[in-house]
Amino acid sequence: MIRTLILAAALAALLVSACSVQNVREDATQSGELSPVPGEAVVLSATLENDTDAMEDPSPPPTTSTTTSTSTTTSTTTTTTTVPLPAPLPPVSEPYVASESEPYADAKTIAGQIAQRLLTYDPDTSGTQLAAEVVTADDQIPELIEAIQPAVHGGLWSRATVVYPQLGGLTDDRMSVMVVVRQQFGDDDEPDDTVTRTMDVRLMKSDGEWVFEGLASAGGDLAPRPADLSDLAVTVVDHPNIILSDSARWDIYRGWISNDLLRLMLDLGDESKYYVLTLTSGHPHNVFGTDTMSRHTSGHAVDLYRIADARVVDDRAEASVTRKIVAEWCTRDDV
Repeated sequence: MIRTLILAAALAALLVSACSVQNVREDATQSGELSPVPGEAVVLSATLENDTDAMEDPSPPPTTSTTTSTSTTTSTTTTTTTVPLPAPLPPVSEPYVASESEPYADAKTIAGQIAQRLLTYDPDTSGTQLAAEVVTADDQIPELIEAIQPAVHGGLWSRATVVYPQLGGLTDDRMSVMVVVRQQFGDDDEPDDTVTRTMDVRLMKSDGEWVFEGLASAGGDLAPRPADLSDLAVTVVDHPNIILSDSARWDIYRGWISNDLLRLMLDLGDESKYYVLTLTSGHPHNVFGTDTMSRHTSGHAVDLYRIADARVVDDRAEASVTRKIVAEWCTRDDV
């Protein structure tokens, strides 16, 4: 009897203890202060927002123990980065076509278009691709790549517009065409710089047609204006009536042009506006088709393609400005 009473008291105590534990767990759950279950993984992320709710198992415990579970709801915030598109490249100029009034207009058209294509390229264009625009024979490509190198600006685009083509020399089956080209280049949709080059394009006859033979000159390397440029040279390059191609300007900067010629150019500039096609760079080294060195090479000759408002090729009348100036020059002792 006594043992039965002791056992009954013990069972009552256990029931009271279990109820106390259950009440404590419920109070804690309702207050939101339930501690994590030992061993539960917690994931942290700098780019995620976490919302965690602790919930008690809804099934009543069959014994004095209490079971609690925690569920985690995760929401993800996605950030989209927009990469700006590269600026569109400038359009390519229309292929050059020489005026019908030009002597050898068909040959000048071919030479002009070749010069134009060689100075028209994109930032990722290789030298081989550029040369392949105008030649098909593999053995011509290395020589052409070397010849065009002064006008190639790696990593930049280039666009070309033909200003004027003039004959540099002519034989029965070969021709030199000196092509003045305006070259713009840059790395954005606007050009970083603009230069005018005089390129010596060589043509030859094949089956009665003029075809590309080679590039004798790309118009020289860019040259900075020297700080010690002579007063005479400064007066010429800065004269408002003397419109120089940049190839000619660079020749003066390098000191390749004689003072006699600079004085002659200055006198003519004081009389009339004129446009210089070439001094040395871009002109055949020798008198075309001969072994005689040209006076251009020694810095003693200049080619003009426009005087005042008229192209020299069109200004042939007896009373024209071109004829008047040429007649005056022929009477000078220093010409």
